[in-house]
Amino acid sequence: MKKLTAAALLSVFFFSCSTIKQTQDAIYSGSTKTDNILIIEQIEKDIIKQYAEIKSGGNTDLSAKIKVDLDILLAVPSTDSEYKAKLYALYADYFILKKDKSAAKKMLKNAENNNPYEEYVHLAASRLILKNEERKHYLENAINQKSNSYRLICELGFVFYLMEDYTNALVNFDASLDFLPEEYTLLYGAERDYCRKFYKVDSDIKKETARILERSKILLSDMTALTQGETNALDFITGTNAWKVLMLAERLKAAGWYAADADIAKDYARRKDAALFLWHLIAGNDTELLSKYSRKYSGKKSPVKDVDSDGIYFDSVLGTVEEDVIPLVDGNKFNPEGFVSGLEFYNWLKKAEDLN
Repeated sequence: MKKLTAAALLSVFFFSCSTIKQTQDAIYSGSTKTDNILIIEQIEKDIIKQYAEIKSGGNTDLSAKIKVDLDILLAVPSTDSEYKAKLYALYADYFILKKDKSAAKKMLKNAENNNPYEEYVHLAASRLILKNEERKHYLENAINQKSNSYRLICELGFVFYLMEDYTNALVNFDASLDFLPEEYTLLYGAERDYCRKFYKVDSDIKKETARILERSKILLSDMTALTQGETNALDFITGTNAWKVLMLAERLKAAGWYAADADIAKDYARRKDAALFLWHLIAGNDTELLSKYSRKYSGKKSPVKDVDSDGIYFDSVLGTVEEDVIPLVDGNKFNPEGFVSGLEFYNWLKKAEDLN
């Protein structure tokens, strides 16, 4: 009877040990591991959302929740090196958010020790690089190792945006944001929209003229400012010297680039004014070209419904339309009184410069 009892007890002991081991395995793997992955995904979303809050000056502070969630996951042992690498990288990014670079570097080191190739490890590492040119090279090299690293592609887009290379910024944003959680669009959506407006603008554009590009309505004098600042088209007057804008604009007005009754300093530019200005830029001193359409349509009806054939803007409107510098509105109207934005004029200016 005692032997049976001992055997029974031994059986119970091994059963208990097996149950304990199964319970531990359940903690570190299986459904719990799936839950932890979901938590880690939420932590990433919260971190990106917190970056967006800080950028927008919002009041929501998720940092306490982020830290609690990170600490809970770190307290659970795991042998999954990729999982641990991302967890430590997220903790590094949390410390970057908190502007604690020393702690961020320590966490990043732990992440790299587990898996230096994990995508978020590269992302956190890039955010510790101060110089944009160095960040760009780092991200490009990391992306070359794995072409579908959408987080890194998105971050590279932001770096290009900071470098005012809006074309490459837009390319990278468009290639990545649709594949990432919506929090990334919350963070970088405004930059993406900005790049869609300015992606054709030269990355080395001068800061004093960049402000003009953002205006929904520009002054007549702004046309001269942009032309002097961003082209060589007026060098025949200025040489290599930068003239005062109003002085140069008055000189151009005397040469017919502006209407005789225009108040250059105060009046907003209209589409007809842009046409007159740019047609003179294209034609230069070629008087025959300047009046080409007046001769062609002498005594005839204007082919553009809302521009009279006997007005001072007729030649310039037809010329800039025919040369594909300024487009018609609705295919048959010019809308001569429409206001001109800085970006519109800049794009027309670059086309006209190519014809000059």
